[in-house]
Amino acid sequence: MHALAIGIGTKNKNDQWLEVFFPRPVFKPDQALIDSFAAVTGYTGGNHEIELT
Repeated sequence: MHALAIGIGTKNKNDQWLEVFFPRPVFKPDQALIDSFAAVTGYTGGNHEIELT
């Protein structure tokens, strides 16, 4: 994985993202962080947006 970031954003009335702020992106995260993130979010690889509510 090249980078990992958790952000906060807003959506419009059509449920489309307007903007997202990523305060502390991680460049080249270590595998332990990736594995922990995947376990919590269901991440399986690739470039995705995963909405946490």
